[in-house]
Amino acid sequence: MSEKKVVGRRVFIALEIVCIILLACLVGATSLYQWQINDKDNTITNLQGQVVDLTNIVDMDKYATWANDQTINQTANSYNSWTEEANYAGFVAVQVLSSTTDKTYVEVIYSNYLYGINYDQRIAMGSSGVATFPIEPFYIVIRVGNSNLINGANETVTITYYY
Repeated sequence: MSEKKVVGRRVFIALEIVCIILLACLVGATSLYQWQINDKDNTITNLQGQVVDLTNIVDMDKYATWANDQTINQTANSYNSWTEEANYAGFVAVQVLSSTTDKTYVEVIYSNYLYGINYDQRIAMGSSGVATFPIEPFYIVIRVGNSNLINGANETVTITYYY
């Protein structure tokens, strides 16, 4: 009878050790899966943010200000220029305020010879107004000029890129 008790105790101790090992493995696996779930949740959140950002770009709800109420002074028949990089197709709006001449113009230029694109458009502004130009994702040159052959000009310029 005593042998049965000893064997029963040994089996019981062995089963206890196996249960402890299984419990430790279960805790480890649960922790690993919880870490993986949190990682996937973070990935999903990041991707949802990217979808919102890209949807805003497709809807052209994003913009960047390239010049904000910048005052420029020009001599007769001259221009000031800005070179900016557009990463997405969209449009650029150039607002000219308080020009001291009625011979102000806005010009947008960009080229991509690889795709055969050569864009150069000039719009006469008079003494103020807003000119809007379609743009492609290239380096864009914006010029605000004074075509008055005798007098210089002062203008206040705001350039906004919508994409």
